[in-house]
Amino acid sequence: MKVLDIGCNSGEISLAVARHLGARRVVGCDIDSKLVEDAIANRDSFVKSLSSDQDAEAPENTKHVPKRGKAGGTCSVTFKNQDFLEAPEEKDGGEKQELYDAILCFSVTKWIHFTHGDKGIRKLFRRVFRKLNPGGLFVLEPQEWRSYKKKRHLTPQIRKTVAGIQLHPGQFDSFLKELGFEAVAVIEPPADAVEGFKRFIRVYKKPAEEEEIEEAEKELEKAPPEEPPIQNKKKKKAEGAKAKEEDAKAEAKLEDAKAKKKAEKKQKVVEAEELEDKPAPTRKKAQAAAASAAVAAKEPEVEGDGEVEPEHLVKKKKRRCSEMGSNKKVEKKKKKAPAEEQHEEVKEDDGDEDGPPTKRKKGPKKKQKAAHNA
Repeated sequence: MKVLDIGCNSGEISLAVARHLGARRVVGCDIDSKLVEDAIANRDSFVKSLSSDQDAEAPENTKHVPKRGKAGGTCSVTFKNQDFLEAPEEKDGGEKQELYDAILCFSVTKWIHFTHGDKGIRKLFRRVFRKLNPGGLFVLEPQEWRSYKKKRHLTPQIRKTVAGIQLHPGQFDSFLKELGFEAVAVIEPPADAVEGFKRFIRVYKKPAEEEEIEEAEKELEKAPPEEPPIQNKKKKKAEGAKAKEEDAKAEAKLEDAKAKKKAEKKQKVVEAEELEDKPAPTRKKAQAAAASAAVAAKEPEVEGDGEVEPEHLVKKKKRRCSEMGSNKKVEKKKKKAPAEEQHEEVKEDDGDEDGPPTKRKKGPKKKQKAAHNA
């Protein structure tokens, strides 16, 4: 098992993991160089009994610490003066940095919050997720919010940063789950813990690749089976062709209605022109016949856009045509009837030979004829 201890301080926890928990390799990092020197000194106190040949082959700043227990053996322990947030994630040449089976983060989040704000906390948790092997554990001990208030006045910059914090320690759990972590356990502090260090420890797990595959398979089982790609394409093609055919039919129907309306208008224009060329009596008869035909027509007219004319408008037109026909008949009768009174017609008469000429009124023909018969 490979373990990373972020903010290792003087190395006590890193060395305890190396000696008592069966780890194969432990790496501790801290931003404080003095604390890293103390950690190296503490480690070296355990390796005096080991031969120098074994450590000669180990990487820089790495020594083997003996494990406790019957199994025996040693654990490789390395301490680095390093800022975890700024450390490169790849080695020279593009080779990826080593991944870990467990990452420890005790009493660190508050100081990252003070220095980098919410952005630094989010970056910390994302880096931890990337540094873990599938199935690896993240062990977190966050400081409570009340401890922030006690230390926020250390510097003006810290006071300003704390004022802008929105991701409080109580919200870390939900953010870690959003990243993909699974909550495994919550460890309560012992009753005899030092005051100020009575904090809950939270354990999270990065899902294993096998578990992710199983979850994906379960989701696929729940989902309805998809049609084969070829059949699916054929179905979509048929649906598209059907939709195009329906659109074409609708357009053809609309064009027919417009053409019919246009033809009717053209016919009316021709009929009107022919009517103008006819004598007045014939023209009036044709107009009366056209009005009667319009009244008798039962088919509703079609508007220019292909829509049927509403029924109430058709009835209104019929009523108007009927009234026009009646008015024309009345006018025709009036023209045929004899005039009741006409203008006086003056006719000169020779009269007496000695006297002046006289004027005589000419009455209606019927009255003159009646007088002649009398």
